[in-house]
Amino acid sequence: MIILIYIPKCFHLKSNDHIMSAIPRRITKELTRLNKSPPPGMTVSVDDKDIRYLKIALEGPDSSPYQGGLFYLEMYLGDQYPMVPQRLDS
Repeated sequence: MIILIYIPKCFHLKSNDHIMSAIPRRITKELTRLNKSPPPGMTVSVDDKDIRYLKIALEGPDSSPYQGGLFYLEMYLGDQYPMVPQRLDS
């Protein structure tokens, strides 16, 4: 199985980018970690215009009633993330 996390080129930031101050370091750190070591059965893509908006696809776990299923979620990491929990829509 191939897990792909798509981070648009405009969000590949360097420490001296003026945009960096608008995006919490925590979000870029977590996306980088997901890209390097994604959980099995999970695909995450970042919106082209807003790095805080994520689209997630999850495969149902083996040996469960959800096996073979594919589940789609949308997650928005608000301005106060991680101090305020993220919003999750299905």
